[in-house]
Amino acid sequence: MGLFEPDKYRTKEKEEREIEQIVVVSRCGQESVADGAERGRIIGESINFTRDLANERRIPEPTILADRAKSVAKDSAQHRRP
Repeated sequence: MGLFEPDKYRTKEKEEREIEQIVVVSRCGQESVADGAERGRIIGESINFTRDLANERRIPEPTILADRAKSVAKDSAQHRRP
């Protein structure tokens, strides 16, 4: 969420930003930490997707919103398969 920029319609080339490293100190096992990180990624991407919708120049029609929701659900289902 920290890398989100409302620049969908920016005409100039945007600067590439990324998180290089995250350090987690936990008494939980590695699998629990990985599961929590994945859950946080999904929540963060969902919030940023919603921010993009809120920043649209005009409110999308319900059918457009429904199509976007279907696309996100389809992508999510594909990523969850082992």
